[in-house]
Amino acid sequence: MQQEERRAARLDVSLADSASWRRSGASRWVGIKVLAVNPTDRDAAIVDAELHIAYTLPTGHAMTVKVGHRTTGDGLPADVAALDLPVRLDSNGAVAGWLMFELPTDLFPQGAGIQRYDAVLQDSRGIAVTVSASILREVSHDQTSHGQAADETSARSR
Repeated sequence: MQQEERRAARLDVSLADSASWRRSGASRWVGIKVLAVNPTDRDAAIVDAELHIAYTLPTGHAMTVKVGHRTTGDGLPADVAALDLPVRLDSNGAVAGWLMFELPTDLFPQGAGIQRYDAVLQDSRGIAVTVSASILREVSHDQTSHGQAADETSARSR
């Protein structure tokens, strides 16, 4: 019975951290740090990730926008190493890392209220898993992703 369970395709994903980086005049970056576990006896890979942002318009209409994972871009926090997809997920193995999403300044209409951030991961076996973050930790441009103040040299280089 346990052996059959280990053969069935499954993907377990948990939220380790979530953060937002916003710099004046630049796009906002949202990071979702995940731990993806493959508790089965078959190898897999995380092949895609999207951020689904649920928001409400001032009129009360509920909307969702989908943003793809990026590993490069203007304003991407220098101390964050985004997962390079696809990433191998060995049998009975795990991978942890940041999924990064760039949100242009004009992505949401004026007065929109964000309700939820859902990171949706897709694996090579066709499994989709969602992890949600209701609140993001705000990281100022002079802090690292770990919430520590950056030294003067790294703060000036950003």
